Amino acid sequence: MKLPRYSLRTLFVLVTLAGVICAWVTYQRHWIRQRHDFFDRYVVNRADEVEKWGVPTKCPWSLRLFGEVEHRYIVASKGHAAEAERLFPEATIFEEYVSQ
Repeated sequence: MKLPRYSLRTLFVLVTLAGVICAWVTYQRHWIRQRHDFFDRYVVNRADEVEKWGVPTKCPWSLRLFGEVEHRYIVASKGHAAEAERLFPEATIFEEYVSQ
């Protein structure tokens, strides 16, 4: 039985492809971790009672691939709305109003 032979170029292509896939998966998992950390720290209200109404939204497909759920409306604490928009592109973000 003769073993198949591969060139060094083929090995480099396969290793590069594996590295790109691993980097992409790591990036998506990191994004999910950031979303969960932000949600635990800075989200005042997720507005669950409003979730049934409005236009259905979907989180990016790359996050859905790993089981992440979408959020339609998020009320973020004061000063964190921009970060919420970056982490939750599918959601409508409201900033908490603090009266003085």
